[in-house]
Amino acid sequence: IQITTKPSELVFLIHTFDFEAGLRTRDLVDLFSSGGYSVSMSSPAKPNEHYKIISPHLSQIFHCPPNDENSFSEVLLSVRPSICVFDRFIMEEQFSWMVNKHLPETLRILDTQDLHFLRLMRQEALAGE
Repeated sequence: IQITTKPSELVFLIHTFDFEAGLRTRDLVDLFSSGGYSVSMSSPAKPNEHYKIISPHLSQIFHCPPNDENSFSEVLLSVRPSICVFDRFIMEEQFSWMVNKHLPETLRILDTQDLHFLRLMRQEALAGE
């Protein structure tokens, strides 16, 4: 995948700070950081012990309570990311429309790591061959 935007801010929207998601997200943060991007994160979840996996790799961390459009919009407009990565479908569903509303030129990426049903369907299809 080739991203043609200039390095700037990158916002991660994370549903929960859990260990597995933290490792995957840290890898993505490292990937973008190595490309010269400054990486920020916004989450409706309150930081817990697992958030320490990601926090040293980030420029800024924002907590935006769920269903608080004003809070998220303020963060979004202050960061003005060129790319937004949603780590789960539910985060894309909850926040992507606001990114599109306020910053329609921002590239939106859905990380499909949590689409277990897709993995299971592929596994079943291969087993049936």
